[in-house]
Amino acid sequence: MNFNFDREQSSYQLAQRLKKDNKPLYDNLVLFNQKILMACGKIDGRLQQLSDEERERFISEHQSFFNGFAWSYYQDWRKVRAKSCAALMDIYKKLNVKMSLHNFVGETFYAGIPKVTVDEVNHVIEIQQNSQDLPVRTALEKIGNDGELHPCDEYGCFID
Repeated sequence: MNFNFDREQSSYQLAQRLKKDNKPLYDNLVLFNQKILMACGKIDGRLQQLSDEERERFISEHQSFFNGFAWSYYQDWRKVRAKSCAALMDIYKKLNVKMSLHNFVGETFYAGIPKVTVDEVNHVIEIQQNSQDLPVRTALEKIGNDGELHPCDEYGCFID
C-alpha cells in the first residue's frame, strides 16, 4: 500500500514554520490541541462503555456538541492516526516485523484517549486500496482480530 501523506506533511511543515515564526502562538495551539483531544478522548472512552442504544441516545441528546468543532476535530485526528497505523502495519509486514495493531499504544492512550481500533484501520485501508482504481473495489488485505494484516478475497472476506 502506498499511502499519500501529502496533506499531513503540509500540515506538519506549516506547524514547523509557525513554531519558528511565532513560538508563543505555536505553544498555545499545541496546548489547545492537547486539551481538545484529551477532553474528547475521555468522552469517547465513556461512550464506548455504554451500550449501543445508550450511546446513540446520548449522542442524539447532545447533537450540538457531536456536530461541533471539537468532536469533528477529534474524529479527524482519529482518522489520521488510523492512516498512520495502517502505513506502519504495511511497513512491518514488508520487514517481517511481528507486531500487531494491539502493540500500538501511544502517549495519547495515557492521556485517556482510546486506542486505535481494527475497524478504524481497516476503513483507512479500504479507502486507500479503493483510491488506486483497482478492478476489485474491496480491501485486498485487512487487519484481523489478532491485530495483523491478512489477505482478503475480492469481497473483502478473509481467506481461510
